[in-house]
Amino acid sequence: MTTTTAAPAPVALVQARIGRLHVAVPAPWVAGVQASGEPLVHLPRRQGALAGLLPTAQGPVPVVDLARWVRMPELPASSEASTPQGLPCYLTLQQERRRLAIQVDELLGLKRVPAEHLRRLHQHDDAEELFDAVLAGTAADEPPICVLEPQRLMRLLALWCEDGSDSAAADGASTRQHARRPTVALARVAGRRVAVDMRHVAQLMPMPALKTRLPPDGPSAGFADWRGGTLPVLNSGWLHAQPAPPSCPLVLVLQDDAGHAVALPVEALTGTVERPPHISPPTEQAPAWLAAHWSDDEGQVDLLDVPALLAALPESALARQRREPPATQARNEQPHVVLQAGGTVALPIDEVLAVLDAPTAAAGQTTFAWRGQQLSLRGAQGAPMVAVLAGADGELFARRIEGLVGLVPAGAAELSALPGRPGRRMLHVPGQAASYEVVGGAELVSG
Repeated sequence: MTTTTAAPAPVALVQARIGRLHVAVPAPWVAGVQASGEPLVHLPRRQGALAGLLPTAQGPVPVVDLARWVRMPELPASSEASTPQGLPCYLTLQQERRRLAIQVDELLGLKRVPAEHLRRLHQHDDAEELFDAVLAGTAADEPPICVLEPQRLMRLLALWCEDGSDSAAADGASTRQHARRPTVALARVAGRRVAVDMRHVAQLMPMPALKTRLPPDGPSAGFADWRGGTLPVLNSGWLHAQPAPPSCPLVLVLQDDAGHAVALPVEALTGTVERPPHISPPTEQAPAWLAAHWSDDEGQVDLLDVPALLAALPESALARQRREPPATQARNEQPHVVLQAGGTVALPIDEVLAVLDAPTAAAGQTTFAWRGQQLSLRGAQGAPMVAVLAGADGELFARRIEGLVGLVPAGAAELSALPGRPGRRMLHVPGQAASYEVVGGAELVSG
């Protein structure tokens, strides 16, 4: 009997450039990437590589200037003058609850390489060096990439900050078990930025037709059909006691543990992030469903308390759904967004950064403006919507799509091989009797 040994999983590396030096950091260490024009907070030190403190939504993070610790090759004066100067970019590194950041000149994206392509620089490990491995360039003009060892960086510099707001007396084992914070969906609702815990998102879908309309000054705009029952559709302006927009392309269906549900109209889904550890409590005048808020580079984000919201809406009981039996087959571990893009496909939610109405632009437009960037625009002309996607190397693209079909929550679909397509996978949603091919953002962009 012949036994086969599975090939080791490829190593995911986040690549960046510091001067002329190309560096890579193992992706599991990278907790975030931030471009910020805010000046670093100066913290006097007698020695060391601390450049200052970077203000973030998770609290101040120390920034390391590697050039103060190891010699860095500098760009020639001619190259430096011709290089466009954007906002400073910072890679935030995290080990358990320890965080620090390094400033880089350019983020080059994510690269997956076979583990055997990494080469150690000497036979015996040197605990005093930051760079102890190198990745050879794949092209003749591509420089070798030096692999940073973040754990050495933290230990040698004795520099990091503790992440999280737990008190020093908190149980350390419990803290480690709950180190990963809940993922929230970010959306624009009636002109405000709102975050919703993904555990309470039952579906993302186009705005349904209202079979019954209610007076415009109430909490619900009307009722729609959903999964064989009745779904209340929220008056989105009611959340913050302000006028609602005349129309919204999408709704998030919010659901509590009892199965009560309501549709929240949103102007745009702008991404998903981990909930920051440092959030501010609500004001005394805030309604019960606005649980907390925080601020980032784009302004304030209000965290929605879904159980409190549904408790304030008795009509949410009309949408109560029967619970599915426990799964006996492999399930999708993360939510998937289902798009109509030349066919109906499902993408992991972390590869779909936004779904927006397509701009009314002249035929032949090849770029799309999003968050101050000009993204390459792909897909058939005349499509009504645009999805912002992350490619395999971390580069962002915009893709014209025919429509948003919906969202498959984590654990809601069976994951299996796609018949007749070796290496491909499909999602089957038993409650909807629907199946979708799983693709990545890079495939959709190049297709």
